[in-house]
Amino acid sequence: MHDGPKFKHGDLVEGHYVFLEEFYWWEDLEGSFFHIGVVIATEYDSYFFDDYLYTVLCLDQVKRFFVESEMIKII
Repeated sequence: MHDGPKFKHGDLVEGHYVFLEEFYWWEDLEGSFFHIGVVIATEYDSYFFDDYLYTVLCLDQVKRFFVESEMIKII
C-alpha cells in the first residue's frame, strides 16, 4: 500500500523522463530531458503507472507530467 505522495504542491523538483532512453535508444536525441519546476497537481494513477502522477509547471512555462520515480526534490 502507498503511504501517500512524496511531493507536495509547491515543491521545487527536477524531473527526468526515464522512458525516453528506453524507447529512443537508437537515436541521438537533442535537448535536455531534465526539467526543473514546481509541483502544481498530484493524482494517483492505478491503471497505467500504479504510482503518483504529478503535474509540474516547469521554468520554461510548460506543464509536464512525471511519475514519482522520475523526480527528485531540489529544496
